[in-house]
Amino acid sequence: MTVQVRPIISRQYVPNANALMFTSTGVKTVIDKATVTNTSASAVQLDAYINTPGGTGVTSQVHFLYGKTIAVDECYLLPELTGRIVDVGSGVNMTASAANALCLALSGRQIS
Repeated sequence: MTVQVRPIISRQYVPNANALMFTSTGVKTVIDKATVTNTSASAVQLDAYINTPGGTGVTSQVHFLYGKTIAVDECYLLPELTGRIVDVGSGVNMTASAANALCLALSGRQIS
């Protein structure tokens, strides 16, 4: 077994439509730190999901954060995502209520 500590997403804006932010390909991923920062001039809402392995579409997603309002200039630590295990073939989807407003960063361990 090999464990690598690494950034999963360095900095990426969450789109305003349900989108796959990353897929755990060939490894299990344990999310150790997750932050989202509102860089816009107004409050923005965030939804987050984890996909089931091999699933497709919204019905395969486990909704674990719904309508969380992120204030202007707030850096939210996403405790709802910290410690989650993303199995091989699974991923994290997110949606923001405004495009180019929430900047996401994830780091963790990948286990192969």
